[in-house]
Amino acid sequence: MAYISSAGTDNLKSLIDKGEYYVDKTLAIKEMLEAGGDVFLMTRPRRFGKTLMLTMLQYFFEKSEIPTDYLFKNKKIWNQAHPTLGPYKDMQGKYPVITLNFKDIESKTWPEAYEKFTHNIAREFKRHDYLLKDSISTTERTNFENIINRTATRAEYEESIASLSGLLSQHHKQKTIFLLDEYDVPIHASYVHGYYEDIIAFMKPLLSAILKSNVTLAYGFITGALHIAKAGLFTGLNNLNVFTITSTVLTDKFGFTDQEVKTMLADANLSEHYTAIKAWYNGYHMGIPPDDVLIYNPWSIVKCLQSKGHILPYWANSSNNLLLRRVLGKADTATKIELEQLLKENTLTKEIDASLIMPALDYDASSVWTLLLFTGYVTYTAIKGPGSREFSLTLPNEEIKDIYFTLLKSIFSSSISGNPVHNLLIALKDGDTESVQELVEDFVVNTMSFFDIPEKTPERSYHLFVLGLLATLKNDYDIKSNRESGHGRYDVRFIPRHTTNTRAFIIEFKVAKTLEQLATAADEAIQQIIDKDYIQEINDRGFNDILLYGMAFYKKKVLVKLDDHTATQKQKN
Repeated sequence: MAYISSAGTDNLKSLIDKGEYYVDKTLAIKEMLEAGGDVFLMTRPRRFGKTLMLTMLQYFFEKSEIPTDYLFKNKKIWNQAHPTLGPYKDMQGKYPVITLNFKDIESKTWPEAYEKFTHNIAREFKRHDYLLKDSISTTERTNFENIINRTATRAEYEESIASLSGLLSQHHKQKTIFLLDEYDVPIHASYVHGYYEDIIAFMKPLLSAILKSNVTLAYGFITGALHIAKAGLFTGLNNLNVFTITSTVLTDKFGFTDQEVKTMLADANLSEHYTAIKAWYNGYHMGIPPDDVLIYNPWSIVKCLQSKGHILPYWANSSNNLLLRRVLGKADTATKIELEQLLKENTLTKEIDASLIMPALDYDASSVWTLLLFTGYVTYTAIKGPGSREFSLTLPNEEIKDIYFTLLKSIFSSSISGNPVHNLLIALKDGDTESVQELVEDFVVNTMSFFDIPEKTPERSYHLFVLGLLATLKNDYDIKSNRESGHGRYDVRFIPRHTTNTRAFIIEFKVAKTLEQLATAADEAIQQIIDKDYIQEINDRGFNDILLYGMAFYKKKVLVKLDDHTATQKQKN
């Protein structure tokens, strides 16, 4: 078998020249060109093979002094033919290509980002500096040299790629192909760090010049995680074709199908790990149900195979998750409660727009779900109907659950005024109601707004507390909330995972109408646990040492009461 590199190569030529494992995705060329259009935007989550896809396109199309046809002669595309353009192999190595990659433009300030833009553009001009030997005008030569030397004006940089396209087309007597990888990374960074308008003001004329009404452009191929709308980047492009995760084109061209993973595991003699690998890394729906395709996270599969089948959250470790952290940190109470539902393996019905307006994340809760879907942090199992925006959302796999738990643990830990979360667990296990009350109240004060608490069902808001506990204690406790037991539904219960010789506990929430009614509400919570026999499930699991907590809330005041069920049972006996 060809080996899988330890570096995770994302350059097709390097991968094949080194004899590394390559899953043939070359039919993406056929699918896009036969779908129609001249400019193609392909959106997929990070680390889903976008860079490898663009390098494949570069080596397929680019005219080079060193032949590159050997990379494709044994690939699926080689013997295919376009209905009107003829054999695809006749297109190989025939075009001048411009390639830019914005994946490293994640700067904290606009001046830093602009510096990286100019460096990126200058590098591509340097790659084509043979054009300076042509008979070009003095102005064109001066602009070209200024860009390489990074002394050009902003206006010259904004027109630079379109100018390069014209010079390449003139030199090669052939239209140009433009490749842009991770176009939206600078936009994400600008949103997080507060210079969104500056980025758009630069990128809009830069991309418009090369993509709109450019007679020297044959095709443009662009990748990103999101289709960012209403920023004007692609305004007026009648020839734009957008392929998102919900498109019927390219459904299996990013990431690995189940059969591809089975083949990879067999080739690596790791087939015995298939079940665990499927649970951890499969589950991303691509296309329109019921004709959608389930896809594995390719980054995690490659890393897992490199590690001989060892299961870890590899995708989580490949990025700082800064955008996700910001969005979840600013999410309203309802969104956080809904996230808890996903963590309990439920589905949510949400309105999703295939395109996104980044500033809307600050005021439109539905935009959060669009972001999470198209960046790979949730997936969909159904769409209501043709043209519908209503999606049934769920978490795709165990790796994504682990990412949420880890992130929420961090957020929850920092929300309790610096007190370690394990202190809360110790207090709960010890029946230390005073410490439990102090820690929970501190959490409520630091994370919840009066305006976040719905008047009709205020107790739901306090499930934010449960959400934090789910994240921090999941390894040691089986935690369930809103589940049936006895004669009703408890709020949340904790059963130790590893031994019956320790305490389980159950918590019931109540909301008081006045500050003076806090104590009564806490007593009612405990009595409800007893009257409705919520401890039945815990007893059935072999636990007799159980603490019953009643937590009463009035706005941001908390009162905690305790009933030691073990002691109560002893007294009865």
